[in-house]
Amino acid sequence: MKEAKTRFKLKKKDLIKEYIINHKSCRIVGLALGCNKTTVMRGLKQWKIKRRGTFQVGKLASNYKDSRSTKEYYCKCGKKIHSITGIYKKGNCTSCALKLVWKNKTFKNKRIKAMKKQWADSKYKKQQLKIMCKGRPRTLNKPESKLLTLLNKIFLNQYNFVGNGKLWIGIFNPDFIHTADKKIIEVYGDYWHNLVTAKKRDKQRLKVYNKHGYKTLIVWEHELKDVEMLKEKIVEFNKKGV
Repeated sequence: MKEAKTRFKLKKKDLIKEYIINHKSCRIVGLALGCNKTTVMRGLKQWKIKRRGTFQVGKLASNYKDSRSTKEYYCKCGKKIHSITGIYKKGNCTSCALKLVWKNKTFKNKRIKAMKKQWADSKYKKQQLKIMCKGRPRTLNKPESKLLTLLNKIFLNQYNFVGNGKLWIGIFNPDFIHTADKKIIEVYGDYWHNLVTAKKRDKQRLKVYNKHGYKTLIVWEHELKDVEMLKEKIVEFNKKGV
């Protein structure tokens, strides 16, 4: 009768020391402890030690009371390196490593093309703009606040400010919208909305609003100086919607 082979058991302290503190792979840990890779993996499973991925190293050491990582790696910029990728990339942190990668022209051109394709999709663009608005909530600027006070004087609580990402019509976010009727008022700055790129975007904006059945009034920044003329313009728009 053949004798049953006894499995090689590893101690928890040895595994934590070699695998977590010294940041060694399963194969190198096996060579250090006199066993193969599979026994090391079996030992990690037995002692319920989480296996790290390629981007996790130092964070796992804090989960165990027995182990205390003494090694600390710092980048040239002064930031602490937390990932194994940073250690292998000539002592660079993630931000410095990304800067080096973006200096490569072939990578840069490929990435720009991929980003342009993504932003060409209307669903992706709308989703990203919503996330951006949530992360950085936009407040009223000076022309918008002036117009809002004027609108409240003429039509009390009939127009609401939705330029902070509350309402989206297609890809575009209007400034002011009527509560009952499908009417929009947009405030255009004299400098930015006179640029060539802005003019093209504004034409698309008006087309999208018309498709969804909205009537739009454009108020320029210089028009806010003459309040009486602007009042007449807004009253006519509110009556006719032209």
